Amino acid sequence: MQIPFAVIRKKGTGFSSCLHAHPELELVHVRAGNGRRIVGHLIAPFQEGDMVLLGSMLPHRWIYEPTGNHQPASTVLYFNTDTLAGSFYEMNECRPLQDLLQRATQGLCIKGKTRQLVASRLEKLSRLKGLPAFTGILDLLQLLATSSELESLAAGTQEASTFATVTDRLSEVYEYIAAHYHEELTLSRVAAVAHLSETAFCRLFRQRTQNHFTAYLNEIRLQHACHRLQSTDEPISLIAEACGFKTVSNFNKCFKKGRKSSPSAYRHSFQQLAQ
Repeated sequence: MQIPFAVIRKKGTGFSSCLHAHPELELVHVRAGNGRRIVGHLIAPFQEGDMVLLGSMLPHRWIYEPTGNHQPASTVLYFNTDTLAGSFYEMNECRPLQDLLQRATQGLCIKGKTRQLVASRLEKLSRLKGLPAFTGILDLLQLLATSSELESLAAGTQEASTFATVTDRLSEVYEYIAAHYHEELTLSRVAAVAHLSETAFCRLFRQRTQNHFTAYLNEIRLQHACHRLQSTDEPISLIAEACGFKTVSNFNKCFKKGRKSSPSAYRHSFQQLAQ
């Protein structure tokens, strides 16, 4: 059953779930916690303050990493365009909103001042009901539709309709990679998770992700390495090992190829931007 809209504040174990998809679009603001996020076939770190907009039937999961006694927390807005506004949504005046929701089919990351404004409005929405909540959601969507601070999570990849058709076969693979990316992941090991031969797995994986498994895995590892370079003072050798690279030289080579910079230069440039 589709719901018009709902704002839910989640905390603790309710923050994370298995890989799933639903008709409603989903706007998520991470109030506390960090870990790994799966959206479609994309796996990336998330941290406190992150905000994403996910389109209808786009498979997703948040995997929380425990840190001390702190519990994860999020505020989530679910809404369905079919029941939210009906024919109003089809009007030419709603073209920016239509464009926004089309872009959301691959997931959008919300940044900057827009993220701050949306976070504030989400908290207000969680206390509203009826018509005030309805108009509040429309105001929030207008803010997103006119913002230039939205970035695609899956630029150049398949749209949600393709994602939704493969959840039965590759969803276990994405979850497995998210949990074990830092280990030695061989092709045979991952193909076995999908219950496919290596040849069949490579063909399907290439078809769905437009990428080879090794390149995909290296990109996941690089994303986590970038997160550590930005948020910690850990030695580069430790980061390389923690993210699954066999040697520092292999890490440096992959990093320069994928980020057009050395790990140390990347960290330095990020520190300068943060000052």
